[in-house]
Amino acid sequence: MTERWYSHRGSKTQAPIKFLDERQGSRKEVIDKFKHGATVPPCGACELIVPLLLCDGGKTSCEHKS
Repeated sequence: MTERWYSHRGSKTQAPIKFLDERQGSRKEVIDKFKHGATVPPCGACELIVPLLLCDGGKTSCEHKS
């Protein structure tokens, strides 16, 4: 599941967005702007909530594999 930045004017985000980047194999805090249509990382709340939606509620850990 991914999120995309959408602007009805086709513009970048007005302000830089802080997120955790894991693309290089380690978690690092990054601040960046996103272009219209770009895949954006989940916010902190979604990072916690989405795995709970994908996994069985009766377990204490998630074994979800993409």
